[in-house]
Amino acid sequence: MNKRNWVVLGVFSALGAGVAGGGCNFGDPQAKPGDAGAGVDGNVVPPVGGGDSSSDVNAPDVLDGANGDEGDAPKPTPDAACAPVDGKRCAAGNRAVETCGSSGAWVAEACPGAFPVCKANLCVEECTPGTKRCQGGGSVQTCQSDSTWGAAVACGAAVPFCNGDGVCGTGITCTAGKTRCQGNSFETCGAGGDSWSAAVACPALTPVCSGEGTC
Repeated sequence: MNKRNWVVLGVFSALGAGVAGGGCNFGDPQAKPGDAGAGVDGNVVPPVGGGDSSSDVNAPDVLDGANGDEGDAPKPTPDAACAPVDGKRCAAGNRAVETCGSSGAWVAEACPGAFPVCKANLCVEECTPGTKRCQGGGSVQTCQSDSTWGAAVACGAAVPFCNGDGVCGTGITCTAGKTRCQGNSFETCGAGGDSWSAAVACPALTPVCSGEGTC
């Protein structure tokens, strides 16, 4: 046997030993040389770093709102708009009225000097709590704890007139103790100076009343 025959015999022997020991890997029969990721022997070689070779290189990137891209980052919430337009309310401190503008924002306007307090969305007069005043000649208003005038209360039937600092009376003004004639009778002004007593007939000896209630 010549030298060439010995070489050929050695190659086949090595191949046989490799098949018997499982040392040769002929690769995936589905892989073809030249395919992306295919090794020299046709096997698919996983990407460096243990990545998934099945990843779709054409998949879109995930947008990140934190990096300025359009993502799911929360958007700023605008201030709640007022409603309805031209609606009114008292500002903090009750010294101004706020009106809802067409832009959706409240616009404040200070109450004027004559009506410096805001109550029920209106500028009203200021007063000292507890004080009284006449309203319409027959009613009384009392200043409330928030320095605004309360609702008018009518005077009673017995004293239907309001006079002075919100005091109801008969509407009569006289000097206490003074008398006046009423026919041949006389009347006396009450102690409060706002009423006359019942008429009293002059006595028989002096039956005529004259002057300022003198019999």
